[in-house]
Amino acid sequence: MAEPLGRRRGTPLASVREADVFAIDARRVLRRYRNGGDVGTEAEVMTYVGALGFPVPVVYSAEGTDLVLERLDGPTMVQAFVSGDLDPPAGGRILAELHALLHALPPRPGADAGARILHLDLHPENVMLTARGPVLIDWRNATEGPPDLDIAVSAVILAEVGVDPSHELTLPARSLLASFLDYASGDPVRLLDRAVAMRRANGGAWSILKNTTGGTVTTLASGSRAALGTNSWHHLALALQGTTLTAKVDGTTVGSASDGSYAAGPAGRAPRAGWVSRPARCAPSTTR
Repeated sequence: MAEPLGRRRGTPLASVREADVFAIDARRVLRRYRNGGDVGTEAEVMTYVGALGFPVPVVYSAEGTDLVLERLDGPTMVQAFVSGDLDPPAGGRILAELHALLHALPPRPGADAGARILHLDLHPENVMLTARGPVLIDWRNATEGPPDLDIAVSAVILAEVGVDPSHELTLPARSLLASFLDYASGDPVRLLDRAVAMRRANGGAWSILKNTTGGTVTTLASGSRAALGTNSWHHLALALQGTTLTAKVDGTTVGSASDGSYAAGPAGRAPRAGWVSRPARCAPSTTR
């Protein structure tokens, strides 16, 4: 009997921050996350947007930490910058067009009014330049929310590279950011503080936020703890008792806040993003 795809191992075709990619055959690859987690939600989002015509790899199967995906041809945008096959102004336009195309799609059933699907990790390493055009990969951070946040997160990721004098793509990143913002729509500046906070949280900062469907964010409580580190799983629990929300990480309370603005509705968590570095992952649970 042939060994299941999810059990096969060998030399990776490619390795990224959190996953290894193995060739299965000429049309399929196995993307396996090294540090646990369930790929079900990622596969669901990719299948949903793909059915609506957005350029994503075809999902053949999803189980546990394993995704069997369409094998793509062509380089990433970063590789194209390095080889000189793509200039930053053109790259900025591609990023902005992908955002516009994604945010034009209807959200999944049950999303808040006005929300759209967000990738929250849309940067040059996650765009493959294939024969059928740019294809967006790595949907692990995807969620629903205000499109301006998605654009702001991409801008912050590009800016991190642009201000790093040791990075080989510092100057291209600055030009890419300028072009991206020229072509991007909306008002990402209004959610810039939130995008920066999402990136800064990689250093151990935490906050409990209240967010309206219009994108207005209020910090109810904040603080810091030892950084969780990168490429590891941690358990985040949000417990709601009356009007008090308490947050725990790995069983230890980090903070609580009281607010009676909403009589009903779920508490949520914001995923993280990163071209330069990937924050720790959190496996969430919510109790009421």
